[in-house]
Amino acid sequence: MFPRGPSHRRRPQHRHVTGMSASTVHRPPAGYLLLGTLALLAALFCAWDALQRKPTDGAEWKLGKDQIEIGGIVPNGPADLATSEGEPTPLETGDVIEGIDRKPISSPRQAALILRSHQVGDVVPYMVNRNGEIFEADLRLASTRTTNVTIYFIYCGLGLIYFLVGLYVFWKNPWQAPARVFYLLGVVFLLYFFSSSGRSVEYYWSQVFSRNMAALSSLLVPPLFLHFFLIFPEPRSVVFRHKWLLPSLYLLPLVYYLLFTHDQFYGSHPASFSGLQQMVLGLYFTAGLISLLATYIHTTDTTLRQKVKFLTLGTVTGVLPYLVFTLAFEVMLGRNDFALLGAVPLVLVPVSFGYSIARYRLMDVEVIIRRSLIYAVLTGLLVGAYVLIVIVVGNILLKASGQTSQLVAIVATLLLAAVFAPARDRIQSFLERSFFREKHDMQVALQELALAIPRTIERDALFDLVTSRVTALLHPQRFAILTCEAEVLHLPEPLGGGSLTKLSAYLADRRSALLLEALHSQLNAPLRPESGEEGARQRALLSADMGKLLAAGFEVVVPALAGDRLVAALCLGPKRSEVAYEGAELELLTIVAGQLGVQLENTRLYDEAIERRQLEEELALARSIQQRLLPREVPRIESYEIAALNLPSRQISGDYYDFVPMDEGRIGVVISDVSGKGMGASLLASNLQASLRALAGNHSSPSAILRAVNTTLYASTDSDRFATLFLAALEPRQRRLIYSSAGHNPPLLSRADGSCVWLEDGATPLGAFDGMDYPETTVTLEAGDVLVLYTDGVTEAEDPQDRQFGIEGLQEIVCRHHDRPAEELTHALKDAVFAHVGPNRGSAERNAGDDLTIVVLRVLGDETTDATGGRPHT
Repeated sequence: MFPRGPSHRRRPQHRHVTGMSASTVHRPPAGYLLLGTLALLAALFCAWDALQRKPTDGAEWKLGKDQIEIGGIVPNGPADLATSEGEPTPLETGDVIEGIDRKPISSPRQAALILRSHQVGDVVPYMVNRNGEIFEADLRLASTRTTNVTIYFIYCGLGLIYFLVGLYVFWKNPWQAPARVFYLLGVVFLLYFFSSSGRSVEYYWSQVFSRNMAALSSLLVPPLFLHFFLIFPEPRSVVFRHKWLLPSLYLLPLVYYLLFTHDQFYGSHPASFSGLQQMVLGLYFTAGLISLLATYIHTTDTTLRQKVKFLTLGTVTGVLPYLVFTLAFEVMLGRNDFALLGAVPLVLVPVSFGYSIARYRLMDVEVIIRRSLIYAVLTGLLVGAYVLIVIVVGNILLKASGQTSQLVAIVATLLLAAVFAPARDRIQSFLERSFFREKHDMQVALQELALAIPRTIERDALFDLVTSRVTALLHPQRFAILTCEAEVLHLPEPLGGGSLTKLSAYLADRRSALLLEALHSQLNAPLRPESGEEGARQRALLSADMGKLLAAGFEVVVPALAGDRLVAALCLGPKRSEVAYEGAELELLTIVAGQLGVQLENTRLYDEAIERRQLEEELALARSIQQRLLPREVPRIESYEIAALNLPSRQISGDYYDFVPMDEGRIGVVISDVSGKGMGASLLASNLQASLRALAGNHSSPSAILRAVNTTLYASTDSDRFATLFLAALEPRQRRLIYSSAGHNPPLLSRADGSCVWLEDGATPLGAFDGMDYPETTVTLEAGDVLVLYTDGVTEAEDPQDRQFGIEGLQEIVCRHHDRPAEELTHALKDAVFAHVGPNRGSAERNAGDDLTIVVLRVLGDETTDATGGRPHT
């Protein structure tokens, strides 16, 4: 972890190696990944171009001229040698080429096309104008291919090492500024080494591109190097005092690149960097080394010094030869034949990082290579054996049956793959347990804890259970369960006391594990101008609450929620082993905390019911909790109407619907029906909601969310407990619905043109089978469309003759009232069900057959806005 300022010194100990994975805190920013992808593509293009054998005359042309004027001559190239007769008639800088291959030329593009029509080794006549004197010279075309492929591949290997190490560090810590800068440094080094092919640049656009990549990357490496060591392993005080310092590092390289670009087109000599410019850039490296050495020498934290010791040695050993052989020799002696001696030692920088990461978990990276070579080989052999068995057995069966149809062969192969899949999974699971036993045992233990929580009803026993299991598994230096009063967390007096009002609201909205250091870095970021005084005040309040937990020695906070309300929080300090919390640990802790929150609410209700000694009052209170788990209001969405209704057959419903905020402004629309009725069904629905909301922030697609919820539900419920569920991600602006179903009744999409579509795609109910995949489908919505979600309490409602209301009855009512507002359509459907059931089996207050839940979504025209947005009806 990287401390962000002097305020961290009040903590009992500095913790530089702690945090959570990117998948738990934030997904890696797409912009950084896109930049890395583009850089990798550009580097591969430069490598491809460096190995091409395109013809060249060995002259550098001035690109900004109307005529073909030579700006420079490649030493020992075709233009610097002799004519076909052996007489020395080299081209000179300033010569104007009037024609090539006895064809007049008027532009560099035309000349390049003529040369591309020849082969390497061809002798081509040139018509040259030198100071008004025109003569003809024969030039034997050479190749643009880099002269030393071995050295070039060494450079490429160095670039890939930098890039891969930087990408791994960034992937694990996308929210940390040092990790981002190190990643950018790896990206720039990738471009630098791949584009430094040792070729001169002539007139092909690909070579111009490569040279510009080389120039730009060579200018960005020094400021990024200095930038990184000004904020790693902790920001220098000068960075906090002068906010302009870091951005100003890039001004001079920007000016240099603009001058370089100008010289390419309009300069009087070939574009290059002067000795003074390279010396100035060398000062960036020197300043970065001084900053790193100062940290190592002056730090009083012995733990930090030990962690950066090897890193400091590797960085200094790697950078000093580069300063001497690559920069100083070229500037002072004009020689670049020692450049390789300066470039190769640079590999010590990422290697030292890799060692420090693997040894000390530096920058919160687990290990550079997570799986050993033996494990990878065994996994590959398993996959190969699986494929081989399927193919061999399939061929034997086909030959024995005499079948020759291609379709039959494909079907047979798929069936055999399904038959042998369980055996493959068992072997793979054995390998996982053998090579990563500790991690596997931790996951099993946390899953057992998630299963034990719903079975523990007493509050103190519940706290003891969670405390003992979590501390035994993760070994935090400090652990506490903070409880809420009026949805506000409170610190006990031994931990400093006080309420955490602002942090409680932040945790309730966040709904996932929070790393306090990550929040601290966000609070230290500059405020946007539009935030104003109120934004600054809210940030100060949040920072104060966070400071109380930091002072108490906590690093990770996991909210425990019941529906939309925060009821408790798990607080963990650093691990005694100083190993970072892994993403899998924190994800499971989030699920445990969600179940704890629901169970705390159930415990409170149970205690109250015991005091009253009346089951009816207990059920009534449990019903109120179940209603709190339902959304208090349907969301207001422009150009949409939403209405919802939930009527239980008893005092507690097994039905459940929800509207879950998702990324990129999407809204998750959920409807579910838990097996059974009464208290058991409601508790399972509560656990289902907790798991769904906990996992929705970590998965972007409905299919991934259902797959994760199914895994959790299968592990934490009995075999006779399951739930059907329909989940759709609504993209309001695009009018798009992405859905997946876990065995739920298919919703009805009634189109504006009168057609009807049943959304049927999906798989089996949640909790029924482990390892299920849930396919998802996308549908486009239009103005006037109506989407009706329902439970089987609608379609399976029976009249006195045991005839069901059915999907036909549902479709008839929806079509008849298609143009009515969403709320009216909801009530019309409910009234139709009650009329079908009859006065002896249902009423306007309660359907005696089954739980009844309806959600209606109507798409309005672009000119219409939502006027409903009220509370759901129960």
